[in-house]
Amino acid sequence: MYLIVKEMLIMAEIKFSKRLTARVTEAEYNKVMDKISGTNITKSTFLRDAVLLNKTSVKEIDKEFQKRVLFLLSNISNNVNQIAHHTNIHKKFDSQILSKLNEILNVAKSTAEGVA
Repeated sequence: MYLIVKEMLIMAEIKFSKRLTARVTEAEYNKVMDKISGTNITKSTFLRDAVLLNKTSVKEIDKEFQKRVLFLLSNISNNVNQIAHHTNIHKKFDSQILSKLNEILNVAKSTAEGVA
């Protein structure tokens, strides 16, 4: 998941200004689509990688793992919001906040270990 997010951030900074068009048979199209299905990459990304990096194999997404990562990231988001709310109300940074930050760090580490 981390690599996907990293790729999305990199792609957001790159402006793709030129378009390539190719005609393929129905069978060729289906073969490309079969390789892409079950992943979260676009046809453009797949074809760019195939042509420029000679990379045509793709990994299918583990749906259960993806759900777990999204759940953990949701927990992180909730914890950060709780910390911000607590800090804004009490106008101080105390041991409870530090404890929550450590909790967030542990969740983030476990997420990163699962992704790597």
